[in-house]
Amino acid sequence: MLSLTPLVYLEAVPRYLQAMQLRLSGLQGKIGRDRELSQLVQSLSERVCRIDQSGELSEPDCQA
Repeated sequence: MLSLTPLVYLEAVPRYLQAMQLRLSGLQGKIGRDRELSQLVQSLSERVCRIDQSGELSEPDCQA
């Protein structure tokens, strides 16, 4: 798998690992709140995709 991954993506791995570590250290008992906010983001993302499907936006993360 790693041999197929372009170097430009592999170079970003340390940054992503550091971000995950920072996020996990910031949770410290706030898992419920994090879950609520994640659900809110998911809901808003779904709304954006519905608008996008109506032709009002061009959102690349929405699945056709």
